[in-house]
Amino acid sequence: MAVAESECSNPFASGWYKVLYHGCSEGCLEMARQRLASEDCKDRPMDDTWIQMWDDYLPTLAHVLGSGIYQSSAIPYLEALVAAMKLGGCATLKQPQFRNLIGTQTSWCEGDPELVRPLAWTCPESCDCTAANGTSLPSYCPRSCAA
Repeated sequence: MAVAESECSNPFASGWYKVLYHGCSEGCLEMARQRLASEDCKDRPMDDTWIQMWDDYLPTLAHVLGSGIYQSSAIPYLEALVAAMKLGGCATLKQPQFRNLIGTQTSWCEGDPELVRPLAWTCPESCDCTAANGTSLPSYCPRSCAA
């Protein structure tokens, strides 16, 4: 799925497909990182973009994995994940049962290079980007969190 470059350079647009794998150029992703560098290292409030991102989660999985996902035994869990994310916002990323991307050891905070950019861009506090305390900041955290 090709993504418009203007969406790739907006760090607060829905994260689905905003990755190199789906056509975002490194230049546009760098523009998004630079914009984040001037933002506070705080979780953004839940807004329509956050809600829409989670409304798009199951259709995104169906696009990537096939429509059989809707008949999967994982559907109740996936629906619970969506509901929790929409209700609890960034804080939900700290809940152990929702911490990692489905079927991987990769966290939502890190993102996935073939599907979604780091949610740490939207949720740096919940992704522990502010807790670096002398350690190097994870590469997925906004640069503003290093200050």
